[in-house]
Amino acid sequence: MKLRDEQMLYVRSMGKILRITAVFMTDEDANAYMARNKDEAVIAVFGSMVLLANVHDRGIKVTKP
Repeated sequence: MKLRDEQMLYVRSMGKILRITAVFMTDEDANAYMARNKDEAVIAVFGSMVLLANVHDRGIKVTKP
């Protein structure tokens, strides 16, 4: 499911805070979405949830643990 602009979800990964743009419950759905949206990529997986972010998002650097 693609998240709307008012549905903001973030994940901390690789020392940065990144905005999640879509969430899917299966690999197949995530792969199909990414095939149609070349600027989207997997940023994290939690159980069966697949979280996507925009590949051009540089994120916000985390300076404190």
